[in-house]
Amino acid sequence: MDQKTYLILQQQCETQRKQLMWTRIIAVFCLVLVVAAVAAGLYLKSKLDGAFDKYDQLAYQLEEILTTLDNSVDELGEIDILTVSENISELSDTLNEVQWQEIADDLSEVSGRLTEIQWQSLAENIDETAITAQESLEKAMQAIDELDIEGLNEAIEELHTVVEPLANIVKRLS
Repeated sequence: MDQKTYLILQQQCETQRKQLMWTRIIAVFCLVLVVAAVAAGLYLKSKLDGAFDKYDQLAYQLEEILTTLDNSVDELGEIDILTVSENISELSDTLNEVQWQEIADDLSEVSGRLTEIQWQSLAENIDETAITAQESLEKAMQAIDELDIEGLNEAIEELHTVVEPLANIVKRLS
């Protein structure tokens, strides 16, 4: 193999090495963007789940109160004042068990955090990320499509043809 062919092969290998490096960098960047978007989504979901859990607890407690009131009204005509007084006492105990201030504080905090979120900016960033990822993937696919696989295989075969006798000589000298 002459010097010119060797230099051409060396340039092709270097070009392919650079293409592979950039492809990997783009893939890692896309992966990081996807992970960041998923993490943001999961964070928001966990905060909303907490708020909805508090809301569900409050709704359950209110349902208990309403059930107790319904039962009291139904029994009012049939039961004497002592029984009504006991039901009112139970209702009062149930109302006292509800931590109204804590629930109101939690709802205020969640409401404040939801208003802090820049929904439009978040949507735009997700759109931009998706567009960037799509463009990066298209560029990577184009670079892969442009690879001269046959030329690379021929270069590998030629390199093997040159290196094999050298390896045999080194093996004999050892």
